[in-house]
Amino acid sequence: MPTDGIWNYTTYVDGENTYAMIGSSPDDNNNYDEGNATTQGIALSGAITIPNILGGYSVRSLGPKSFNNCGITGLLYHHQ
Repeated sequence: MPTDGIWNYTTYVDGENTYAMIGSSPDDNNNYDEGNATTQGIALSGAITIPNILGGYSVRSLGPKSFNNCGITGLLYHHQ
């Protein structure tokens, strides 16, 4: 899974474009790690801002369980 500083992301193709999804892809058993949005895991807390671009790709989605069991108090995302 690529990491851009603190953020973990995976890429996916939709039509002719490639986008980034915050968090990891499922494992071989279709399970997702909880709190997989960042390298901090579930220690992530407070108000956070989702970046628009990761690894040169537009961020278009949040993966399942990306923020499970995290202590975030706010989430901000401005898609352009």
